[in-house]
Amino acid sequence: MASPPERAPAPNAARDDVAAPALDPWAALVAADPPLTLTSPAWTAHVAHVHASCSKPTIKKFRDATYWTDTAAGIEYCFDAVPGGAPNAHVLAAIHISNPPHAVLGLVPGRATGRDVVAMLGEPSRKGGGGRMDIFVVYEPVLSGKVASAVLPNPVASKLGLQVDFDARVWDSGDVVPVVKTIVLYTLR
Repeated sequence: MASPPERAPAPNAARDDVAAPALDPWAALVAADPPLTLTSPAWTAHVAHVHASCSKPTIKKFRDATYWTDTAAGIEYCFDAVPGGAPNAHVLAAIHISNPPHAVLGLVPGRATGRDVVAMLGEPSRKGGGGRMDIFVVYEPVLSGKVASAVLPNPVASKLGLQVDFDARVWDSGDVVPVVKTIVLYTLR
């Protein structure tokens, strides 16, 4: 009996023969200690480097959060209010990434699949969605998987949560594999 042909690895699948990248820059940003604020020099430097082409970000301010969005890049930052802090005291709490080529822990929205996510990070802490809502997986904290442990030292990984949203509303629909729509990296402070 002939053996089945070998399948090529998924474009984002973890492989033992590929060196892990340095500390994920998105994770480092969210886990910064002290946390980033909209006025901190580290935030200003990040915006100048990553969002240089964004002439006018969308900024929405609420009592409990401020959202800074670069729509063209598909990146949104959520700054949460500091409990008991000044009215404008907000710290970076989450980054929502929805466009390639931006990768989080080696996963690229629009390219990575649910199988890639589990291959890299292991089984999630929880799953949700379905029906009227897109499906998602959550890792709290981000400590499992070869890639996560290789690019996130334990002190950083223990501070972070990761939610991966897919472009599907059912978990198993035959040959259709859900593709990553949005990756949200957030702090567990």
